[in-house]
Amino acid sequence: MLICRNCRLHYNLFGQMSPSRFYALCVAGCLGGWAWIILSMSRYGLGIWKGCLIKQFFHISCPACGSTRAIVALLNGHLQEALMWNPLGIVLFVLLLLLTFGLPYDAFRHSRCLYSMFLWVDACLHRKKVFMLFAGAIIMNWWWIW
Repeated sequence: MLICRNCRLHYNLFGQMSPSRFYALCVAGCLGGWAWIILSMSRYGLGIWKGCLIKQFFHISCPACGSTRAIVALLNGHLQEALMWNPLGIVLFVLLLLLTFGLPYDAFRHSRCLYSMFLWVDACLHRKKVFMLFAGAIIMNWWWIW
């Protein structure tokens, strides 16, 4: 079992994620994200689409509650409304765009830019100060939407 030198937490129980597994997860996440957005936009005005599955089944708000509505508002050109729903939705949408354009770029150029970025972010998040800042931002966002 590996232990991070900086935070003393156990990580990478199965070793470092291979590039092929990383890209497979990215493709699945990208396709799933766009399918979720398209489904949400087609059901948004009908009142039958509830959005957050965690809130629907467990009756509690998750830190990402409102992200789908924020992305729909953003796609309709309503930035202020998107920020009011959930600022994290804008971040998630930027990440989805990064995957949408980064995956074909890496495929055509035979490079591993996204994978290198993932390894860099993973290394940053294993620093205690960066992790605490990130966790604090998520908690503040959760408080904002609650």
